[in-house]
Amino acid sequence: MHPEFKQVLLPWLTERLMFPGVTGAGWTDSQIERDERDRRKLFVGITRARDEVWVGCIAAQGSSA
Repeated sequence: MHPEFKQVLLPWLTERLMFPGVTGAGWTDSQIERDERDRRKLFVGITRARDEVWVGCIAAQGSSA
């Protein structure tokens, strides 16, 4: 059994992790693998929350968000 936490806070999520499959032009295999690893970590963090998940997102450079 995995530990659960009442709340999980994920304050520095980059917007590219919210859209799987979207990669930059000319991305290397290592950049794609890093994104996949970060998405797995995100999934683990979210699934450990028992009552509440808080996600903060930072916009990519040049984004108007």
